[in-house]
Amino acid sequence: MSEKTATNNSAPGRESSAMATATTTVSDATLERFARSFEASARRWELVVYPMMLAFVILAAYGFYLIYSMTRDVHLVTQQMEPIARSMVAVSDNMIRVTNHMSSMTANIKTITHEMVHMGSNFDEGLTIAGRMDHSVATMVPIAQRMQYDADVMTQRIHDVTGPMNFMSDMFPMGDQRR
Repeated sequence: MSEKTATNNSAPGRESSAMATATTTVSDATLERFARSFEASARRWELVVYPMMLAFVILAAYGFYLIYSMTRDVHLVTQQMEPIARSMVAVSDNMIRVTNHMSSMTANIKTITHEMVHMGSNFDEGLTIAGRMDHSVATMVPIAQRMQYDADVMTQRIHDVTGPMNFMSDMFPMGDQRR
């Protein structure tokens, strides 16, 4: 204010140059305060933004790792499903054989039952029937042996299937109750 007072008492030409000097002085101080304020604000933002950028990079890397891990696990599951599918085809084939052998056994048992009825009515014919029954039993022995073989093969196939299934149970919660 003292400058303004001094300039008011002076000549009119000097008044305009003094006002320009005062305006420049005020503007420089204001700009300097604004620059300091901006720098302080920028520092505060740096304290927030840089850690956030670091956290984003870490989360992005972890996300990439999770996606990579999941694709690898899915790849392993698909590799394990192929042997399971082949084993299931073999189990299906063996079940068809077992069904055929069971049908043959049923027919043989029907024959034995029918012949047992006749044996009760005539003992003399029973000896003849016993000979036929011996032949039927002799026919059933290879069938029973074949059934035993097929059951052993089926058991082996089931063990082949459960091996990959145990691998998959590690991936599911409550998949393996034995632990």
